[in-house]
Amino acid sequence: MKETDIPTCHDKHVLSVHVDVDSNGGGELFGYSSVSIAIASPQLQYLDVVGCTSLAHLDLSQCQPDCHITLQNCPSLQFIHVPKHGNGAVLHLDSGHHMPFLKVEGCVDHFDACWVSGQCSVKSVGAPWQGVWISHHLTNISQTPLSLDSECWIILSPATPHLVIDAPQVRFCYLSGGSQLETLSIVSLSSQQSQIEAQALPELCSVDIHPPTTSLYLRDCHSLMKLSGGVTDIHLSHVSQRADILQIEMTSERLMLCHSDVEALVIKEPTELSLLHCRPLNRVSLAPMTNIYCEGAVPESLIGVATVVVDESMVKSLVSAYPQHSDVIMVKLTKLIPSMSPSGPCVKALQLLQKLSELDAPLEQLWKIRLDLSAMHLASRTKRRRDSTSKTAIALSHWKWQLPDDLCREGWQSDYQLWAKCAPVVPEAFYYRHAMVRACGNKPDGLAMQTVVYAMARHSNFTHTDELDLWCDVMDVMATKEPLSVVNWALQARMLTARYGMYQRLDRAYLAACENLLHLKDLLDVLARIGCHHPEVRACLLNIAQRPWYWREERCDNARQADNYRAKAIALAISRAD
Repeated sequence: MKETDIPTCHDKHVLSVHVDVDSNGGGELFGYSSVSIAIASPQLQYLDVVGCTSLAHLDLSQCQPDCHITLQNCPSLQFIHVPKHGNGAVLHLDSGHHMPFLKVEGCVDHFDACWVSGQCSVKSVGAPWQGVWISHHLTNISQTPLSLDSECWIILSPATPHLVIDAPQVRFCYLSGGSQLETLSIVSLSSQQSQIEAQALPELCSVDIHPPTTSLYLRDCHSLMKLSGGVTDIHLSHVSQRADILQIEMTSERLMLCHSDVEALVIKEPTELSLLHCRPLNRVSLAPMTNIYCEGAVPESLIGVATVVVDESMVKSLVSAYPQHSDVIMVKLTKLIPSMSPSGPCVKALQLLQKLSELDAPLEQLWKIRLDLSAMHLASRTKRRRDSTSKTAIALSHWKWQLPDDLCREGWQSDYQLWAKCAPVVPEAFYYRHAMVRACGNKPDGLAMQTVVYAMARHSNFTHTDELDLWCDVMDVMATKEPLSVVNWALQARMLTARYGMYQRLDRAYLAACENLLHLKDLLDVLARIGCHHPEVRACLLNIAQRPWYWREERCDNARQADNYRAKAIALAISRAD
C-alpha cells in the first residue's frame, strides 16, 4: 500500500489541547474535528480518545512516559507521538471496519488493535521499543520509508507471495493474516535478541532466516513445509496440517513442535527438540546429537531414544488399553518406561508400573522394566560411561530416586508396592530387599525410611512374609543407630503403635529400635500407647529402670530428668492392668 504524507508535530495547524486530568491521572478527548492535536497535560497518565473522525496526528509527547492510551472511532489516525523515555506507552486501538495503518514514534511497551475481521496484540520483551509501524496489504517494504526507524513492525495480511525483510533496526516483527504470503525471507534484524512471530498464514510454505540471534514463533501456518537458515529458538504450534512432511534445515539451540498434525519430521541440524502432543507424527529423522523430549504421544521411532513425559491422560489410556492389547502394550512399555528416567516423568512411570501390576501384568517383565528405569535414572547422575550390565548392577544395589518434593512420596510408594508384588515371585526382587534395608539405614530420616514406615502402618493379615522380613531387617538396623540420632523416629514410632501385636518378631525388633533411639520421654509415651499389659512392654519398662544411670542420662537432657523418668517407668510397670 502506498503511504501518503501525514501531518507532523510541527504542522502550523496543530491544535494544542489541555485535557482535564482526574485524581487517577485519567482524561478524555471526545469528538474533536481537528486533523492534528497536541495534548498539553503533563500529568496525564490515561487517555481515552473517542470519535475524533478527522484526527490524523496525535502528539502525546508531553504526557507521562508510561501513558495508557485507548483509541476508538478515529478512522483517519496515521501518526501517534509518545514520550521517548520511561518504560513505554501502552496503546489500545479499535479501528472499526478497517485494519490499522499507523506509525507510533517514541517508547512503546505494548500495542494491541482490533477490527471487525481480526485483532493483534504485541508486547516488548526486555526494553521497550523505540517506534512501532503497523501496515496492511503490504506489497513492498522498500517503498515504505516510514518503517525505517521503528524497532517493531506489525504487518497484517501481506499482499505478496514472497516477502523479504532487511531491517537491521527491527527487534520484533509480527505478521498475521491473509492468504497470499507463501515465502518469508529474513535477511537482517537487530542483533539485540530479535523475534519473529507469524500466525494465521495458511499458505506460508517456506521460511528462511539468517540473523542468528532471532527467535521464531509460528502458529496456524497450515502449509508450512520447510525452515532454513539459523536462529536461537523455534516454536511451532498448530503447523503443517496440509503438509506431508516438515523439513527443518535451520540451525537452532531449541526447537519446540506442539499440537501439529504433520506425519513426518526431518531435522538436519542437532538441537534440543521438544515434541508436545503431536499425535499423527509417526516418522522422525533426526541429526546426530539431538536431545529429544516428548510429552503426550511418542512417535514409534523415538521410543527408547527420547526423554519422555507422560501426562495423566496417557497413563490412564495405556492402563485401560492393557487388558485388550496386553502384548502390544508390554512391548511399547519395555522401551517407553526407561525413557522416562528424569525426576518428573519417573513418578508417572512408577505409578504406571504399579497400576499394571494390579492388572496382573507379568511381574517378571514389570520388574525388568523397573530395573531398566532405575539404571537410566541413576546413570544420568554420573559422568562415568558404563555398559548396560554395569548400570543394571548399580540399579540392583541401590534404592534411590531423586524426585521433586511435591511428587516424591507418590513415586516411592508406587515403587514399594511394585516391589511387594514382585518379591514373592521374582528372585531379583526378593534379593533387592537388601538394597532397601541399606537405603533405610543410610538415611534413617530419608524417603526410603518414610516409605517403609507408611507400609508398616498399613500392616494387615494379608501382608506377605517378604514384607514382614523386610520390616524386621529395617528395625534391626535402626536398633544399632546412635541414641537420639534419628530426628523423625519419635513421630514414626508413635505411628506404628497401632499395628503392634500383629507379628511377634517384628514387635520385638520395633521395641528394640525404640528403646535404643528415643528420648526417654518419647519412649515412655510410646510404651504407654502400646499398653503396659503386654509382658514385653512391662519388661522394657523394668529394663529402663535397671539400666546403668549413664544409659538413661544419654537419653535425657539432664541427670534430674533421668531420675524422674526412671521413677515413671517403674510406676508404669507396676500399674499393669488386671
